[in-house]
Amino acid sequence: MIHRESKNLLIDLFSHPDASVRRHSAERLSELKSAIVSASLALALQDQDKGVRDAAARALLGMKSKSAAFAIAEYLVDSSFITRNLASNLLYQFGEVSIEPLLFYAVYDNHDVRKLAIDTLGMIGHPSALPVLSTLIQDPDENVILAVVEAFGNIKDPSVIPHLAMIYATNGYARTVVAEAMGKIGHPSAVPFLLTRLLEQPQPEGEEQLVIFAVIEALAAAGSPDAVPHLTRLAGSTAGKIRNIILYALVCIAERYETPLSSFSGLAPLFTEALSDDDTRIVITAVKALQSMPSDASENEVLRLLGRNAVLDQYILTSIRAGSTLFAAVAERFRILTPEQRKAALEHLIPQMAELGVSGGPDIVRSRERLFEAVEKEWLEADDDARIVFFDALFHLDEQRAVMYFQELIADPEFWMRAHALELLAQIGHYRSVDVLARFLEDPDDEVRSYVQYVLSSRGVIAESAQGEDTL
Repeated sequence: MIHRESKNLLIDLFSHPDASVRRHSAERLSELKSAIVSASLALALQDQDKGVRDAAARALLGMKSKSAAFAIAEYLVDSSFITRNLASNLLYQFGEVSIEPLLFYAVYDNHDVRKLAIDTLGMIGHPSALPVLSTLIQDPDENVILAVVEAFGNIKDPSVIPHLAMIYATNGYARTVVAEAMGKIGHPSAVPFLLTRLLEQPQPEGEEQLVIFAVIEALAAAGSPDAVPHLTRLAGSTAGKIRNIILYALVCIAERYETPLSSFSGLAPLFTEALSDDDTRIVITAVKALQSMPSDASENEVLRLLGRNAVLDQYILTSIRAGSTLFAAVAERFRILTPEQRKAALEHLIPQMAELGVSGGPDIVRSRERLFEAVEKEWLEADDDARIVFFDALFHLDEQRAVMYFQELIADPEFWMRAHALELLAQIGHYRSVDVLARFLEDPDDEVRSYVQYVLSSRGVIAESAQGEDTL
């Protein structure tokens, strides 16, 4: 029996003209746990006000009961796509509790409802949905079949690989998605099928390229050492994007099975060519392979990648942590890098300079000197953002030398040079920048002295006396 207060809340939820009252009723009803309340809150998912719908959704999430899941699932057939999507999202968040009601709608007579239910089951990713999903691999609607394939991939149970192979063979439109699903599953039992498809058409054209790209990427995720000889031979007989993806797959398989990448030394020229690919994943795997078979030529090619994008820069330069080789190479080639590459290199080097200075030995000392000289000469050619990085790098490379260099700038007769150096130094956090800034307190220009006083005061370096004079 419904309590009087609960009854009033339900009445307000469905009939009160004020949306804030309806929303408050949904929030209060979340404290009650009953099938009637969950059904009522599910009905409120149709409310015209988003705040009310959201409040009802939050209340239902607080219940997460099977009765609530069944009540919500009824709205997968609602005429409003907003309500349908909200119901699907709630059922996904309910997780395994939602599987039973979703399976009912996975075989519903409307194909759009079937697809939505299957999509939701795929997002939940529980294998208990597989018996029903496996009956839908010959559904008359193409979008339903694609949804089943994606659900198989998300559930990641290798038992569905024969079903996926059958869909690949009988539904041309689904082949790319099937290959992607096999890659998500990542089980070696898919390798014979995938290799056969690749060997049948190693140099596809047109739309077939997308299918074979997906097949090779699936081999990258599922492949075993048995696939390596086949892929190695194909790498030598193909070109372009196909070859680059094959190289990517070889590295992925080798890493998964802890095979040394140096075993691909015969493919070094191909990995070097793959550095120009527009896919960062492929480029990173090529860099990994080349770093396992180092040479001056390959090191040069890798360094030329600096500045292409942040992810690639991060990967290339983090390898410096393992030793001084790339640090020395950056120092040697700094002047031939583009402005963007210089900035990227310094940004990654700065956090590592202190560590390398202690452990790097005389080679690192020489590299520091060389890089200091290069930065000292090139900072004026950089934009303002890069100049800040350049100034900061000078302090980290050799703080005493940097102090002396900036003191020379302070003495420059050109006011612009002094003012610009001051502006940049004020934005640098290195503790020795304070030593340089303090020298500006003696600048003949009143505005410069005033600005320096403000900067040093804000850092707590100087304090203003009662007479308005600054003291260090």
